[in-house]
Amino acid sequence: MIVTPTAEARFRREGCERVPQIHCTRCDELVRPADVDLGTRLAKCACGNVFDISSQVTRVSTRDLSPPPAWTVEESTRVDSAGVYRARSSGTGLVLTRRWRTPSAFFVLAFAATWDGFLVFWYATLVPLLFRADAPRMFLTAFLLFPLLFVAVGVWQTYAAIAQLVNRTVVCVEPRALTIRHAPLPWPGGRSLSLEGLRAFFVRRSGSEGDPSTTWTVLAEVGESATHVVLARLSEEDARFVAARLAASFSVDGP
Repeated sequence: MIVTPTAEARFRREGCERVPQIHCTRCDELVRPADVDLGTRLAKCACGNVFDISSQVTRVSTRDLSPPPAWTVEESTRVDSAGVYRARSSGTGLVLTRRWRTPSAFFVLAFAATWDGFLVFWYATLVPLLFRADAPRMFLTAFLLFPLLFVAVGVWQTYAAIAQLVNRTVVCVEPRALTIRHAPLPWPGGRSLSLEGLRAFFVRRSGSEGDPSTTWTVLAEVGESATHVVLARLSEEDARFVAARLAASFSVDGP
């Protein structure tokens, strides 16, 4: 991988921090990004020195990799006979797991229970009236059909509240691929991403700075122009941790 000035400028415009600073081992001058190849972990300084950047990339990519409170990390070392650099870039059996449960989940569940309780009371009151001989059935049917939208909202709120209590997001690193799962309750967003031609992981802010609803997205740059969403709607701390941990695992550039 060669990080070109064009790619650097594009990522700076998008508000991403990703290109590590490499210093020459001979003269200690800063090496241009265009002269750094993260695929082979080699760089060439203007003084003519060609050197291994492994220690500098590792120092940048693995900084502050301690997991935030909701995350756990499992890692098993893989041995690849194809060579040192290829072994480092093929993944290490890394598994990142994020627990969804937060204190707010209990408030959401309580609200959903209150909502559902009102709907149960509504139907428990009206349904028996339908079986009375003098019941205005057309009028009662209208009152039974009207809240169906609220019933759908209640079902979704209850499901989402329970999912927030029990679910976990699991990111599995495989050779040249990522698998994202949300379990045990089914949830949108699970997928497998091919990382053939992986160049970097980076983060992007969604929303304006200082906005309490701002979230962060972890993305993977694959090939010359393609980007894939890895995880979305994270806090800045979580997003930077995931991007840095994945970058370190694949030995590519990170935030």
